[in-house]
Amino acid sequence: MPRPLILAATAALLAATSFNLRAAEPATLSADELANVGERIRQTGEKLRADLREARARLEAQKAREAEARRREAEERRQLAEEQKQQAEAAREARAAKAEQLALREKQLEKARLERERQAALTAQAEAEEQLARERAAQALAAARKSAGISAFEENDAAAPANEPGKAEQEARERARKALEEARRSAGIKAFAEGGR
Repeated sequence: MPRPLILAATAALLAATSFNLRAAEPATLSADELANVGERIRQTGEKLRADLREARARLEAQKAREAEARRREAEERRQLAEEQKQQAEAAREARAAKAEQLALREKQLEKARLERERQAALTAQAEAEEQLARERAAQALAAARKSAGISAFEENDAAAPANEPGKAEQEARERARKALEEARRSAGIKAFAEGGR
């Protein structure tokens, strides 16, 4: 390398080094500049503190809103559970009332059925007794007619003789009359009338 180039490179190196050394030296500030820098630092600190307070306030407000939303949701869930409980209770009471009404209705129907059966049995028994009384009355009437003859029951017999009947005929009529009264007492006049036809 030629000597003039080496010298130029060395001079450039020295110039750059001296420039860097001057830049590294601390700059001296005046008292006013220091006061201004201090005021700006103080203002920046206050702004940071205000921003921090505002951020905390926003965070507290958000927490309060979230807590209120959770409280509302919990209250809504509680009300919903209470409504569902009331609806379930009302449905249970309705089912119980319906079952009770159904049981009462079935009991009434059973009672009515038993009453109909009892009335039918009483009617059948009365009809059987009436039929039996008719048969007895008819038998008594037939026996009375057989023992006394038909003319004993005729009140206005045009064919009867003008003279008094004999003693045997009077006794037969008396027996027939008593048998007829006995038959009427035991069966009733209606049953006797229907049985004597």
